[in-house]
Amino acid sequence: AVPAKRCLGRQGFQGGNEGYKTVGVDLVEEAATCAIAASKLEARDLAGIVLVSTTGLATPSLDARLANRIPFASDIVRMPLWGLGCAGGVAGLSRGAELARMRQGPVLSIAFERCTLSFDVQKPISGPGGSTDSQAIITGSHLREDRRAAR
Repeated sequence: AVPAKRCLGRQGFQGGNEGYKTVGVDLVEEAATCAIAASKLEARDLAGIVLVSTTGLATPSLDARLANRIPFASDIVRMPLWGLGCAGGVAGLSRGAELARMRQGPVLSIAFERCTLSFDVQKPISGPGGSTDSQAIITGSHLREDRRAAR
């Protein structure tokens, strides 16, 4: 979503969360536009939107921001789901199916996660192999070194 250098240079959750909101709405819009085009429907034909995310906070929510960019029907039902972690995608599909039955129309379900944007590199953690090197954990450089050592 953003260059690794940006993640390494920022401080705290607030900086990462700003990236989540900015990059997030762009990526969610791209996913929504592609899904709508593939469905052969128009945005105004959708009965609802379910947007699942856990790795950032946005008020207004990303689905509300999306509604300002895509010409959905004025009565579209938006359902932001937050905090479900790894189970969020399945929960989003389930809520989307329920909403589609209730509204008797198609529903767009999107799961959006960008964990690295919310990762605070200023706090020491134990990464793969016990590493506390934040740059190695984010960029995966430890994986390249492990592969070389295995050869």
